[in-house]
Formats: sequence, structure tokens, C-alpha cells
Amino acid sequence: MITEKLKGAMPLGRVAVGVISILALLIVANKSIFYAEPGYVYHVRTITGQEKVVSDVGYQFFLFGRWNSWKRALTVQAVRGGSETLDYVEVENSETSAALPPQNIMFLDQVDANAQATVRFTIPTDPDSFLHLAHEYRTPENLLRTALIPAFKETLQANASLMSAEEYYSGGRTEFNTEFENQMINGIYIVRREEISQKRVGEIKGSANVAMGTEQQDYGDDAKV
Repeated sequence: MITEKLKGAMPLGRVAVGVISILALLIVANKSIFYAEPGYVYHVRTITGQEKVVSDVGYQFFLFGRWNSWKRALTVQAVRGGSETLDYVEVENSETSAALPPQNIMFLDQVDANAQATVRFTIPTDPDSFLHLAHEYRTPENLLRTALIPAFKETLQANASLMSAEEYYSGGRTEFNTEFENQMINGIYIVRREEISQKRVGEIKGSANVAMGTEQQDYGDDAKV
């Protein structure tokens, strides 16, 4: 009787071991394998403390690793239909973008206007640059709120200081767009107004009064700004 019981218990033990092995493999696979989607860069941290940057498409294996995805290009735009009071970030399936209302800008001649613009920021994929970005901001949402959105607003306003509203509406729109792109890529120009006073050379005569004839009196002072 004892022998028969032992023989019957052995298959059950093997089944239990098999089930436990399968569960262990599933747990390891769940914590160590992920699929890298096209259009994303992944920040991977392993159980040994190593960090990896994954940009190749396909299944990736990192033993008990943790990862988060960064979209290769983040969009910031100011368009009609955005929030009228608050900036907001749309996050859906790790596709991150920020939609703002049209931004109020002030031209050089103190004329204000509401401007619309769209900018796409490309995330670096080389390990050094990407890891520096990931360490400083941790998530794409933090990068948008603390760096990209403020830079977008500041650059748009700085660009308006390069020309007057009259210059813009008399054919300077292309130049405005070009300079905005240049500043987003290379940095903001520092613009300041300077007034220079000079002495006029020679005497100036003239009047708007035609009744005075050709022999007109001097008018004004000898300085110009």
C-alpha cells in the first residue's frame, strides 16, 4: 500500500514542479521582455543598475529591467481651439504633445497680435545625450512642461521683437517665419532699442505753409534722433 501511494504521488510532484517552472518563466518574461515600437526611444534600467538606450524595433530582453518610452518627436503648437486659460498636455499611448491657445505677442512698434505656430522637437538617440535628457527630466511630460513649452513661448515673443507690425503685414511674414525657425534651432536673439542723438549738418529751411512762398524761415533745432 505504501509503495502504491508513493508511485501515485510522484507524477503529481512532477506536475507541480512543471507548473511552478512555467509560472516562473512567465514572471521573468513579463519583467524582462518588451516590444520596442517604431517611432520611440526607450530608457531601460536593469536589475544590475545598468542603463540602456533602445531605439531598434522588435522584442527586447533585459533581465528584470524597467523601461519607459519617449516619442522621437514631441509637438508644441499654438492653434485655435486650444485651452483658453490653461496649458495642457495630451497623452495617449505615449504620444505626447502640447496644444496651447494662440499666443499674444508684441511687435517692435508696440502693436500686439495673436500668433499661431507649431514646432516639433526631435529627441536625441545617441546614448550620452538621451541619458542626460532622461536623468534631468525623467518623463516626456516633464520635458514639455518645464523646458519645451516655455522655450516655445519665449522664442515666439522674441521673434516679434525683430520687426514692426507694419513690416510684417507689408510682406515680412516669410522673414518672420524663417527667423522663428532659426531661433528655435540656434537660440534666441537679444534685441534692444537704442536711440542715438546727432547734430544735423547744414541749415534746414521749410514749412508746410504754402502761403509763405519760397523764402521760408528756418524751423526746428539742429538735433535729430
